Amino acid sequence: MLGELVEIIDESAKGQFIFTSHNLRALEKLSYKSIIVTTSNPNNRYIQLSGIKSNNNVRDYYYTNIILGGQSEPIYEETKNFKIKRAFRKAGNLYD
Repeated sequence: MLGELVEIIDESAKGQFIFTSHNLRALEKLSYKSIIVTTSNPNNRYIQLSGIKSNNNVRDYYYTNIILGGQSEPIYEETKNFKIKRAFRKAGNLYD
């Protein structure tokens, strides 16, 4: 459903439409020129994907860049599992 909504907005809307999503389907429906992604650099928070060609699958390209890098700024900074586990333990002890 998200992909179809984004496609209709992309084709028919006038102006700028900004949204966030964990669903990567929107990357398949929008032109790569219309997509700005967030980075893990607080001093340069938003970038347009570089090195993408018109025949690339933008979703696959984005995911590959998360895993392997390749953009001017890191798109994702891996969180170590032990930090997540520690945060859960600390949250569980909050009311002891």
